[in-house]
Amino acid sequence: MKFQSKIIAPVTLSKNVLDIEFIKRISVSLDCSGCKRSRRTVVLFEEQNESFCTPTNHKYPGRINKLSVSERKKYRVLSDKSVVTATYKIVYEFDKFTDKKYPDRTINENPTWARVSFSILCKCGVKSEHSTQNNISRPWTAVCECGNELYYELEEIPKFTAG
Repeated sequence: MKFQSKIIAPVTLSKNVLDIEFIKRISVSLDCSGCKRSRRTVVLFEEQNESFCTPTNHKYPGRINKLSVSERKKYRVLSDKSVVTATYKIVYEFDKFTDKKYPDRTINENPTWARVSFSILCKCGVKSEHSTQNNISRPWTAVCECGNELYYELEEIPKFTAG
């Protein structure tokens, strides 16, 4: 059965960021009916034949259907910060199963965790790759090798919605 989810990642940028580019790859925790295991990290790409389930790296029947990125918006009226939001629409196949190792575990078709990756261009000229995921400590500030602040994590991201 085919399912869809949206994974939404608003990133709060400092004034030092000239550009942000979200990478067309996302890691998601999904229950995999292919290997009959729950809570697997599945890596999805735009092309389904590139998507895979870890740690076995077998093909996964899912992909990024669409990645949309918002324009920069002011974080608050009197702030020099801005927010750019990436929305990943993912589609994947899912069938109920019993986990081979944990047969009493509840199987769920919805993602429970995700990691999004992006590159940031600092005003000093350095471009660096970053990622964020649900299970890190916050608040947190990413800093360029030049010392400039790049972005801030104030609350848990990414967020999930069905369909």
